[in-house]
Amino acid sequence: ASRHDYLLCFSNKGRLYWLRVYQLPMVSRTSKGKPIVNYLPLEEGEVITAVLPVASFDQDKTVVMATRQGTIKRVALADFSRPRQSGIIAINLDSGDALVGVALTQEEDVMLFSKMGKVIRFSNDDVRVMGRGARGVRGIKLKENDAMVSMIVADEDKQILTVASSGFGKQSKVAEFRRTGRGGQGIIAMQLPETVELVAASGVDNDDDIFLITSGSTLVRISANEVSTIGRNTKGVRLLRLKSGEDLVAAQVFSHEMVAE
Repeated sequence: ASRHDYLLCFSNKGRLYWLRVYQLPMVSRTSKGKPIVNYLPLEEGEVITAVLPVASFDQDKTVVMATRQGTIKRVALADFSRPRQSGIIAINLDSGDALVGVALTQEEDVMLFSKMGKVIRFSNDDVRVMGRGARGVRGIKLKENDAMVSMIVADEDKQILTVASSGFGKQSKVAEFRRTGRGGQGIIAMQLPETVELVAASGVDNDDDIFLITSGSTLVRISANEVSTIGRNTKGVRLLRLKSGEDLVAAQVFSHEMVAE
């Protein structure tokens, strides 16, 4: 981001806060930084779940938001062009729900992934543009005890990385995830045993780096080109060996250039 860009900070409670990049101190890569609560008036239990850098509030762009319970909402980016120090409501959430994914879109497809290994892909136009106060519409129909874990804006130039709590993962081509109508149960994104959950899904390039974190606080860094590209309806390959009683709890993709810096 450039110094005068806006950072749109979305919280798990569906609120939006603004920051300007120049408000953040310029420090070294290894510096700790400052807690986000020093900059934003967050409530108790409120955390930032997505940050979008925006140079200008273009009329042709929209912001797509997805929640843990499978709701999706699309708002014109221009509706977020008037900053308020106290923040605003970006999406009204049902009790127990939380905002988990936010992305800028124009004409791309949207993909929603659930912890039971399901995915649904549909056109951005299947979700009408709504006002800020709207609740949204059903993006994916979830079974009992299922929840949405990741949202991806489809990019045919990238692969889809899926990672499971068992330490298994894989890359699959975007074309393997066929487009269906919004609101359905979707298709299998990854074959999972009954006690295993999908941890994360992300678009990835071969030269990206993947950081894996376990419940035992172990961090493992691997290159994306070390992860096999195989079919969508498979369980994947072992990315790391877990200790007894340990699970993989998080996976994050970074560009290799960003990590190298």
